[in-house]
Amino acid sequence: MLKLFNNPTKFRVISFNIEYYTDWPDKKDQIIRLLKELNADIILLQEVTITQAKILSQELNLYWDEKVWHKNGVAILSKNKIFQILSISVENSSTGAIAIKINPDIWIVSLHLTDLDYLIDDIERLRELKFILDDLIKLQPKNIILGGDFNSLQDCILHELLDSKGFVDTHRDKEWAQGTWIPGDNERIDRIYVKGNFAVMSGQTIDHNDFEWLKDIGWPTGDDHRLVLTDLQIV
Repeated sequence: MLKLFNNPTKFRVISFNIEYYTDWPDKKDQIIRLLKELNADIILLQEVTITQAKILSQELNLYWDEKVWHKNGVAILSKNKIFQILSISVENSSTGAIAIKINPDIWIVSLHLTDLDYLIDDIERLRELKFILDDLIKLQPKNIILGGDFNSLQDCILHELLDSKGFVDTHRDKEWAQGTWIPGDNERIDRIYVKGNFAVMSGQTIDHNDFEWLKDIGWPTGDDHRLVLTDLQIV
């Protein structure tokens, strides 16, 4: 059986596009409090600066390696020590992914695909995703957690590709499968996939209405992305 984190079989994963926080000084304490309360083992971040990732890792007491940084603001924070890191920059694109290895059998990936021609043409995002997956395959991972901002809907050619590769959308067809992009309301563009020895136990799409202390303050991301959470069990 695989072992990681404090619990050898169960752990929590969050994917969160924080939109670079142009109002970071005002929102920093809110996002730190929110992530502390959710107490995730893995946090996949998109649109985060290197300074913000450093502050979050320190405040949340999570591992993060700043030696490898992606130009598109992608990062991963982890309760488990990071043993290996792969930075993937897609050719002819500003997008890409960060992958970390947290034990001999598990790779975690945070990605951010282009928002060009959003909801119109997924061809470029498909190219980017294929590029990322091709680099991951070279690592010969037994188990993968792949999440982030796909900038495409859940039922599209990107999902068909991931499905053909054995990935499972942890929120698809679940009661918690709500929209993640707030302006679009029902558009679930932020997702978490798994491949390998994982069972999906529960999940949630979270905004300010889920916390009493946030209801009157508003969502810390500037009305853009909701947070995606998945509880997994290793089988």
